[in-house]
Amino acid sequence: MMQNPDDLLTVQEAGELLGGKSSPLHASTIYRMVRSGALPAPVKVSPGITRWRRGDLLGALESRGQRTSTKTPDQLRREAEAMLAHAEALEREGRAA
Repeated sequence: MMQNPDDLLTVQEAGELLGGKSSPLHASTIYRMVRSGALPAPVKVSPGITRWRRGDLLGALESRGQRTSTKTPDQLRREAEAMLAHAEALEREGRAA
């Protein structure tokens, strides 16, 4: 079944998309990646309801040369962790400047 890139995902669904169903990224990791610029900001649907566009998350992975369609959940998780480590390093450099 084809997934619509305009689908709005909860933070839990975003975690599964980025880390795999067997080892999804935690919500705090996703928000930290947003703050660091590694992931796009979510869409505020209404007060207390935040969602991510599937296409935006996939685009963030694709822009780093990471394709999700042929990778295992472990590979996706390692790539997401590498993105986070890189974003945190950039954030530390920004503070040091």
